[in-house]
Amino acid sequence: MTLLVSEYVNERFIERSIYEDGVDRPRVPKNFPTFEDWYRDRVDGDIVWDVVEEVREEPLMA
Repeated sequence: MTLLVSEYVNERFIERSIYEDGVDRPRVPKNFPTFEDWYRDRVDGDIVWDVVEEVREEPLMA
């Protein structure tokens, strides 16, 4: 579950979303970047820049 935790979503929210009834719909946190901010930081012309976290080979599916 810790793979789902980020600066925007904590572990308690994920637990409540899975195990408790009546949890509110997910909310966008106040510090979540706007699309304009994301776009300005990552797009240069028609190229989108982002960080590659891992490169791995996946097995072929039959």
